[in-house]
Amino acid sequence: MSLEPAIIDRKLEDFARFMRAKGKVLRFLAKLVDAKGQDKDREFVINYFLATDQVSVYEPPIRNSGIVGGLFLAKGRYKKFIRANGIDGEVE
Repeated sequence: MSLEPAIIDRKLEDFARFMRAKGKVLRFLAKLVDAKGQDKDREFVINYFLATDQVSVYEPPIRNSGIVGGLFLAKGRYKKFIRANGIDGEVE
């Protein structure tokens, strides 16, 4: 019994998904939840590229705020963040 057809099917499925989602981007506007001082006005644009499962984060510049803005997180694939309990790094 060979597992080769399963691998080929997965590659074809990935390619078909790539072709269907080519050029499609989901954009979200985000703000900091517990922001204080200057950070309360900061906004971020989160781009999720459907074809490649990549994420990028951009911060639009705000005039006269002292915050430069620009690319916050470069386009790439990132692992899911797991929040730690306190300083010792225990995982919830």
